[in-house]
Amino acid sequence: MKLTRSVILTVACLAAGCSFDGVKPGPTERLHQVVELDKTERTRVSLRMGGGELEVKGGAAALLEGDFSYNVPQWKPSVTYRANGSEGDLGVSQDTETRAAGESENHWQLKLNDMMPMDIEVHVGAGEVHLTLGTLNLRRVAVEMGAGEVDVDLRGQPRASYKVSVHGGVGSATIHVPASVPIAASASGGIGSISVEGLEKQGDRWVNAKVPAGPVTIDLDVQGGVGEIRIVAE
Repeated sequence: MKLTRSVILTVACLAAGCSFDGVKPGPTERLHQVVELDKTERTRVSLRMGGGELEVKGGAAALLEGDFSYNVPQWKPSVTYRANGSEGDLGVSQDTETRAAGESENHWQLKLNDMMPMDIEVHVGAGEVHLTLGTLNLRRVAVEMGAGEVDVDLRGQPRASYKVSVHGGVGSATIHVPASVPIAASASGGIGSISVEGLEKQGDRWVNAKVPAGPVTIDLDVQGGVGEIRIVAE
């Protein structure tokens, strides 16, 4: 089932509760936030956005370097960090109840540290999600998307095995995995198309048959309600 961008965004708006009696957007506000590294050995990252555009990638000298732009004051994000022994909890969230009455802007650009071992959870009600995570020291990735488009790029050389789950409602999900790493992938969708490139079907899973089993494996599970699922090994 091929969904056009306009259909995806329309459904995304409905899923987010867009309404003409919402808050009128104002001038764009910009915010820069930095969370420095500490002596913890692992970080749990939780990102929660009601709707908008989220971009995440590596390359931060600190634990987090974030740039935010929004034109609804209630959408000002909250950045929190708490250390608990050897683990840290990093959270970025916003008010998800306030709706905009007109043309709105909500854009997060986040950079994470490449060396810190991380568990990453992403929850977005509606919009676009672009996660370029291949350089990060990943331990687990979980993405929940209400409606819209999600693109996850895992290409790189992982330091340890990790699991990835991507669950979406209406829209499309594209996952890029490295062709040089053992992959075990499953994909299912209620209505729509599923395409897998560069992997071989074995039973109910797709694997990278050209790569011998090794100590590091990416275990991927993708589920969608309506729309497209695409997995590409490259």
